[in-house]
Amino acid sequence: MEMTEFQKVKQKEWDDFSKANPNNTKKLIIENIGYLICGILILFFMFTPSILQGGEWNDKPIMCADEQETFSVINLKEEDLIFTATQITKVRTASGLAKNPVGVKVLMYVNPESGTYTVVEYHPTYKSYCVISFGTNFQVFIGGVQ
Repeated sequence: MEMTEFQKVKQKEWDDFSKANPNNTKKLIIENIGYLICGILILFFMFTPSILQGGEWNDKPIMCADEQETFSVINLKEEDLIFTATQITKVRTASGLAKNPVGVKVLMYVNPESGTYTVVEYHPTYKSYCVISFGTNFQVFIGGVQ
């Protein structure tokens, strides 16, 4: 396809400009290298997998009650204490999550015949027992599956 006169004039102007400024592309890249690097970094972080993101604190609804109410339910399920431990955990204060974690007692009760279990944590400051997990199909894997 033949170029029109207008297109020929514009092409000549472009060719003349290119001849007069032979390093124009290099200059443009050098002058804008910072923008290019920022653009590359933005693209890199846009496509970085979310696996690299850190964990986040979530709120999990738990049931808390006094000693009598908590253990009346555990006794109804005929669960026995199988272990205790000290859990290092964040606790809530009036201003949100406490900066430093604290140690609270964790207790696990199990009924091996029915397979039910209850995990309780005791907060001595509040004299409160919180059920952080309960359920069925409890299995022991120490020394093999039993």
